[in-house]
Amino acid sequence: MVGKQEMNKRSKADYMHLIPELRKWLGDTGLTFFRDIKAEHGKVNAVWMEGGIPHAVHFREGMQVRNKLRDLTDNRWSSHEYDDTWVDIIEECLNDSTS
Repeated sequence: MVGKQEMNKRSKADYMHLIPELRKWLGDTGLTFFRDIKAEHGKVNAVWMEGGIPHAVHFREGMQVRNKLRDLTDNRWSSHEYDDTWVDIIEECLNDSTS
């Protein structure tokens, strides 16, 4: 049986055409941010403490990415699909072979 989260993910075929535009939007600064987070925490969707306050990438930088994806897709996906797919899309952006 497929988990509920897996049912809300978009397939690669649905988003691979978005990678070049999202990489351009992220720029070197955004790509470096997500590479550094992945290197330090093992995943791009990390949470860490910052001065006693949690820094949740999903709710901060992830929201910016999801909003850009809404723009790039004319808001055609469900909120759950954006929530459940943005990490996979960022992972593809970090893959140098997609540039």
